[in-house]
Amino acid sequence: MKVKQISLEETTEAISNFIEELRTRPTTNISILSKYDILLNGLRASPENEKTPFIDCELPFSISLYPHHLKNIKGSIQEIIDSYLLTSYVNGTFQGIIMSYKNFKIPEKTKTSFDSGILTIHLKLNCIVFRPVINTYLIATVCQKSFDHIALLVYGIFNVKVSTDLVRERLSPKLQIDVLVRFKIRGMNFNHNPPIIEGEMNDSHCKILKVE
Repeated sequence: MKVKQISLEETTEAISNFIEELRTRPTTNISILSKYDILLNGLRASPENEKTPFIDCELPFSISLYPHHLKNIKGSIQEIIDSYLLTSYVNGTFQGIIMSYKNFKIPEKTKTSFDSGILTIHLKLNCIVFRPVINTYLIATVCQKSFDHIALLVYGIFNVKVSTDLVRERLSPKLQIDVLVRFKIRGMNFNHNPPIIEGEMNDSHCKILKVE
């Protein structure tokens, strides 16, 4: 699998173009467009991370089509692929969140199989994926605070939970709603949807970046 890390600026441009493409599709759900608008605003407002969490890569998909899909195969495939957007993608050891895709084409007959009335199509798509790495740092906004944890949002839509016992004592009182912070990724579970990201803020690289 070819994987290329891309910058925040490149990701923002790609997502902006992808949103415009989504708006032209009659099957696009309004709620997913609203989520993308929040994501785009989050991308534009965020400083660049020390290590970009975005990659450009080719991902495999197996799409199952039933008889009612065959009237419009291309549209049906596209609608099914769109259901993967902004959700967990797990394939073996590869885990991430699909943010966009491009170069969509109906595959050749050699890449299809038919069994029990179900047409299965195997294809690969160039995707931009949010794929953070454990023990690296991300920037997020505090969105909730309780006695035992702090909730963060990365780029406005990706949820992070930080246990209060994993926050440096002097930082804790400063972590108020809408404060921009840098945290360290402690763990992730992309088998859960939405994915679970756990963070910590107990070393010198974790800090307050901006107070609204």
